[in-house]
Amino acid sequence: MRLAASLLACALPCFAGDYVVLTSVDSRDPWYAAAAAMAEFRKAGTPVAFDPAQPDTILPKLKELKPVHVAIVLRPEELDINLARRFLRVASQVDADPFVDFGYGFITGATPEDAKAFVANIVRVSSMERPRTVGEAVVWGGDGGCVADEQPYAAGTLKFASRRLAFRAPDGKHGRDQAFIDANLPSLGGRGAVMFGGHGMPWEIGTGPRAEDVARVSLFPAVVFNYACHTGVALRWHNETYEPDTIRHTIEAIAPERSFALSVIKAGATGYVAYVNPRPAGPELSIDFERVLAGASLGESRRADWAKVTLGYLGFGEKEIVPPAVVDGARTPRNGLDAVRDLMLDGATGGILYGDPALRPFAASPGTLPQSVEVKPDGKNLRVTFRVSADSAWVWCCDPFRKDGDGMAMKVCDRIELPRAFGDPASVEVESATWGKTALKALPVVAAEEQDQGKRWLHLKAGFSAVERPSGDVLVVVVVKAKSR
Repeated sequence: MRLAASLLACALPCFAGDYVVLTSVDSRDPWYAAAAAMAEFRKAGTPVAFDPAQPDTILPKLKELKPVHVAIVLRPEELDINLARRFLRVASQVDADPFVDFGYGFITGATPEDAKAFVANIVRVSSMERPRTVGEAVVWGGDGGCVADEQPYAAGTLKFASRRLAFRAPDGKHGRDQAFIDANLPSLGGRGAVMFGGHGMPWEIGTGPRAEDVARVSLFPAVVFNYACHTGVALRWHNETYEPDTIRHTIEAIAPERSFALSVIKAGATGYVAYVNPRPAGPELSIDFERVLAGASLGESRRADWAKVTLGYLGFGEKEIVPPAVVDGARTPRNGLDAVRDLMLDGATGGILYGDPALRPFAASPGTLPQSVEVKPDGKNLRVTFRVSADSAWVWCCDPFRKDGDGMAMKVCDRIELPRAFGDPASVEVESATWGKTALKALPVVAAEEQDQGKRWLHLKAGFSAVERPSGDVLVVVVVKAKSR
């Protein structure tokens, strides 16, 4: 079977009873209108009370309801890195396995009216045909001036018309070309999806647009992804100051009009994925973006990302996702910090979705992504073949959560459905690994089971060493052996 077939099966709408709306406000509060509108749209019943200061207390209710999708409606000041990390852990504790058990997204805005308009835009886009065009608005290095052109965007075998904006500092080093931003940022309107990127702060993409620039344009009906650091911050952000021997942590606040994230919502985006902290290295959001273009819902895309994070922690010997809390004023000694474990992996827990996890922006396009996974029975075993197309290998195979000597490891990673007749996995080993004609040094496989919606899944991450100047597809064959009965 091919994994793309399971994506096609997921193209069905959500059903009554699988959607839960949590909210931190009661029915007398003006913010409640967004919660009521979201619940009405998804036929989720009465919104469930939720305390952002104690997110763990909602776990018994989630275990009772076992939702597939959860929307959390709250004020912007209630959402920060600690809530993002604590709710991520809550979402992985509904059952016994370490993986996130449902898709979830946050609904908020700079004002109650913005939050309600956000929901209205989600409802509106759900009944219309989304344009099959994308926008790219990213920072380029070097000089030569900013660029605005039309270039096709490829996601595997899928092709989209694309409006490309590349921001460069006027002198190649500092500042921004405000005239270019004012003239060209509005051209991102009317796109089905948009990707922002560059070096970020909560209020801007350095050399690129600021929050106030975004707030002046229309991004409807796009779902927006942003890999610039900190651009998922609502109002409260985690500032890390690197001193000679320590890292000083502070929780600081910005005004609503300075929040890039709240400006994206105000501009009419129908979903927004970004980070509330420094983003970990590697093109992780590019993979999430391409999954959505190929038909994944926003919640499915996020869950695939969380699965990679979970396998990262398991690879370090943890039993679950265990990001640290951020304490205002605390200091962390720099000596002994592991850049992968303590910075990139923990940093990966700061990626969040603003919006409806059940929203499926594009129709399912099975078999189009750069990575394919084929599972075939081999006697009592399963033979799993991962293939990543040559032109996407450096994006899809980058592994920011694992080292290989002094460098970063590469990987193939996904989950497979275990046949009903298959027993418990006894061992998982790489049988062969090649990149074009080059044999690869395989690293130990990280594997773990998941129970999800009545099915058994096995998550696999097969690592390998990078090679110089490779050519051709990445092909990794993994053999899963069952325990003898």
